[in-house]
Amino acid sequence: MYSSKQGPTISHLRVRTTKDAKKIFEAVLRGHLPMVTQRLDPDQRRQISSGQVYVWEERSSNRSRNSSSGIERWTDSISWGQSHVKDEFLFYDEKERADTVYPSSFVNGSSRILGWASRGLIKQTYSVYIKLPPGSPELFAKWHMTAYSTASTVDSLFTVDNHLYFPFLQSMEYPPDRYTSARGGGRMTPPALPSRPKTKEPSLAPLDFLRRTVPSCTPSCG
Repeated sequence: MYSSKQGPTISHLRVRTTKDAKKIFEAVLRGHLPMVTQRLDPDQRRQISSGQVYVWEERSSNRSRNSSSGIERWTDSISWGQSHVKDEFLFYDEKERADTVYPSSFVNGSSRILGWASRGLIKQTYSVYIKLPPGSPELFAKWHMTAYSTASTVDSLFTVDNHLYFPFLQSMEYPPDRYTSARGGGRMTPPALPSRPKTKEPSLAPLDFLRRTVPSCTPSCG
């Protein structure tokens, strides 16, 4: 389905909304797109370019899972400025670049001046807790999407609605409760599970009551 050599989950794509991102997550979950399972090596980091999207799982702190499963943190060897929040996304601009106007078509059609570079990379991140299918070792996992673009090329990228090589993304559907935003949730703190109904504990008789009800000893006792 895809090369064994690790590369982006998908290329030539811009992610406009969280719905777009969840469609990509769902495609990875179903095996239609590859998940990045190892940190990028130096050559792969140098090849990062506009339109590349990487989906990766955060390494679980749960000892029941394979200790080699997932990535502890994302590393691309690029120096980034402070994050900018837009909806559930975090955006970072490559440092030491000139300010520019953010393209109106990038996120929800809204134009803002955010100080991003006309020639530098923009990193876009989104994190979710994913409800795993029945039979999985755990109920939840934490997945991340890391996407790259530039202000000068973002308008030329495909979307999930018109991607030339992955047309199935347009009709990709997912259960509404499968993905929960992890923003502000800290490390590996999945959504609370529904509480199980509590069974009524049998109550013990008070000691004074027992003393009053125990028959007194008669001459036949002992």
